[in-house]
Amino acid sequence: MNDSVLEERVVGRVGWSVLAVAILLSVLTFIATQFVDRFGVQEAQMLQNDSFTDDSEVWQQESDQLVEFNDDQLLIKNQPGKSQAVFQNVVVDTPAFYRFSYAVGVNDVVPASEENWALASISIIFRDEGGQRIGSRMITTLSGTQPSSTFTEDMLLTESVASVDFSARLYRAGGEFVVSDPVMSSLTELNSYKWLRLIIIAAWALLLGFILYTFVRAFSVWQILALSIMVIMALVGTMMPEAAMTAITQKLAGVLPESFLTPLRTLLSRLYGESSVAVVGTEVSKLGHFLVFMCFGLFAGLLWRRCGIYYAAAAIFVFAVVTEALQTLVHGRTTHISDLLLDNAGGLVGLAIGIGLAELIGLCRKSPQPQPQPGPEGLHFEQDYLEEENYTEDYYYESDRYRNR
Repeated sequence: MNDSVLEERVVGRVGWSVLAVAILLSVLTFIATQFVDRFGVQEAQMLQNDSFTDDSEVWQQESDQLVEFNDDQLLIKNQPGKSQAVFQNVVVDTPAFYRFSYAVGVNDVVPASEENWALASISIIFRDEGGQRIGSRMITTLSGTQPSSTFTEDMLLTESVASVDFSARLYRAGGEFVVSDPVMSSLTELNSYKWLRLIIIAAWALLLGFILYTFVRAFSVWQILALSIMVIMALVGTMMPEAAMTAITQKLAGVLPESFLTPLRTLLSRLYGESSVAVVGTEVSKLGHFLVFMCFGLFAGLLWRRCGIYYAAAAIFVFAVVTEALQTLVHGRTTHISDLLLDNAGGLVGLAIGIGLAELIGLCRKSPQPQPQPGPEGLHFEQDYLEEENYTEDYYYESDRYRNR
C-alpha cells in the first residue's frame, strides 16, 4: 500500500472521528448550559407594588377597553377585532441582567377574522432617558384557552436602556387575558457558570485547532480562504448577542421589498407558528440561516469527490448542530429544532447545486490515465511515473510469459 492511499484512509478515519467528537461536544454544551444555573437573584421587585390597583398611576392603559384589577391579578377583557394593552414603566438603575417572572393564562382568545391573529402577549419595551422607544421584545404569546402558567425570561439591559415597559396585550382578538404576580429581579452571574463556560470554549478551541492542523494540507489556499469566510460568518451570526442580531435584522427587513417578505413570512408562520413572525426581522434571521448553510453546502458539493457525498452531508448536519449548541452560550439566543431543519435544508440544497456545477464544469473529474505508448519494433510499454519523475517500462509479449502486441 503506497503512502498516498494510506494517508487518504487515515485522514478519512480522522474526519469521521472529528464529526463524532463535535456531536458529543455539542451535546455536552447543550446539557451544561441548560441544566446548570447561570444566575442568582440579587434583588426582586414586585411590579404591581403588592397588588394591582385600578386607580394607580403606576399602571397605564393604552385604550378604553375593559380592564379589571383583582388584588394580585390583572384581567384584560377585549372585543374581537380590537387591541388592548396595559403596561407599567419601570426605571432601570443599573445595567445588568434582569429576570421577569409572571403567570399568564387565556380564555377564548379568538380572532375577529381569518386574517387576524388570535394573540395574547407579554412584551418588554425598551426606552432611553428621554422616554423614547428604542426597541422591544415579545417574550410570551398565547392563544385559544390555556390555564395560568408561570414563565420566566432573563435579559441583559445595557446602558442605553433607562427604563422598560412591562406590557400585557390582546392583539386584534376577543376573550380574556389573565396576568398574575409580575416580578422584575436583578441578577448576578454565578462563578461556577463562568468557569464552566470557559472550559467549554477551551474544548471547542482545541477541536478547531486540531481540525486546522489535520486538514489544512488537503485544500488549496483559495479553498481554505473560502471555507474560513463561510465558517466565520456562521460563527459570528451564532455568537452575536440577541440585541445586536435584532437590530441588524430589523434594519435589513426595512430595506427588503414587502413583495419578497410577505411570502417569506407566510412560509415561516407555517414552520414556526404565527407568533414567531410577530417580531420584525425574524424572517430575515431565518433567511440568513438558510443562505449561510447553502453556501457551506455549495462548497462541499464542488469538492464532493474529495470527501464523498455521505461525509459532506454528515459535515453539514454536524455543523448545524454545532452552531445551535454554541448559541446556548450567548445570553438571549435559543436553540430550535426548526432552525436545525432549516440549516440542513439550506446545506442540502447547496450540496446538490455544488455537485451539479462540479460535474458540469468538470472541476472534480479524475485526470485521464496515460495510454500505452508504442515502443521499438512493434513492442508497447506504458510509463508509470513515480514521485522522482522516473518511469519503468513494462513490455508485453504474446507468449504466456510475454505478450507480443
